[in-house]
Amino acid sequence: MKSNGMELGDGTPHHFEQLKRLNQVIFPVSYNDKFYKDELEKNFKPSGQNADAQKT
Repeated sequence: MKSNGMELGDGTPHHFEQLKRLNQVIFPVSYNDKFYKDELEKNFKPSGQNADAQKT
């Protein structure tokens, strides 16, 4: 998705630290590394594509 010169792409394990930092700034809840690891394993395939996008 593009808007105003910005691009929003699919999340990947490479975005782990950015997501963590955004959550720290935006939400009043702290999540540990296990939370992020579990979410990545649950929602993303090794290629970095969202698991839901794989369904046909």
